[in-house]
Amino acid sequence: MPIVHTRYVEYGRSRHRRHTTRTAIDLIPPLTNGPTTHYEDSAPPEFLAGSSPGHITLLRFAFWSVIGARRTEDRDSAFVQTDRRLAVDAGTTEIHATAWYLPEGGSGDGPLGVVIDAFDVNAGGFVDDDFVDVDPDGGLTFAANDDGFVPSASQEHVMAYRELAASGRPFESWHVVEGTAPVTYQDLTVEAGGSAIAFAFYHSFPAMPRARVDIPSEWHDVDPRDLYDGRPGPMDPLISQFVAGLQLARIAKRLTPELQAPVLKLAAKQITTSAQAIAEQLQKPLAPPPGIPPKG
Repeated sequence: MPIVHTRYVEYGRSRHRRHTTRTAIDLIPPLTNGPTTHYEDSAPPEFLAGSSPGHITLLRFAFWSVIGARRTEDRDSAFVQTDRRLAVDAGTTEIHATAWYLPEGGSGDGPLGVVIDAFDVNAGGFVDDDFVDVDPDGGLTFAANDDGFVPSASQEHVMAYRELAASGRPFESWHVVEGTAPVTYQDLTVEAGGSAIAFAFYHSFPAMPRARVDIPSEWHDVDPRDLYDGRPGPMDPLISQFVAGLQLARIAKRLTPELQAPVLKLAAKQITTSAQAIAEQLQKPLAPPPGIPPKG
């Protein structure tokens, strides 16, 4: 049974520097649990950190990052969540669960704006890749990627790249961990006079297993010339279309909320249309499959 390694860490970085200066500062010594087949934890809502009474910082929970858990129908083995309560099943590898905390009030004094960074869900950590373009003031793009900060002197749109250059991981979602910044899929809006901290999550899912359609064993030795109703040959495309609808519905669970509804609607239409076509096909006689002469 796998071991579970748990950490509670502060997202540490200078507000004015993103590349290579971020650290995960342990708030308590890392914990080791197990071996186990199931692990649960509830992250404290906040920590007090500091070396002396005059230098105490209040840290608030931001999100869990987990890698190595057992993959389930609706969740990958690597994932992030903002719910403080964590419950995972173990697979065949060690689990690393990290609770990330941020200082209350952001990353310090300075001009108003939005602190941004990129997080690799599969690796369980922040990465240095350039990951955004800024519009309409494109001159802010370099500093946004290098410093991880976009000033809010006027409204700006921070558009996350579709994937990270180094790993090829695709964009999954923005998460605003403090303050307010409207999000529309890849577009994070920095409102004039606004202040926030937002992370772009990048996540690569393992390849989906191919769907199987089992043919009843009693069909295996049937003479194709007996299948004048069209089964299984002419039914194969319709069955494939039905299964594609089910796969589309499964994929929709992993999309951002604004994309889930239209994709689920499309999946429902695909399933309904193909099911109706299958029912109609079953109710009418069909000619023998091409190349098979009638019996007799």
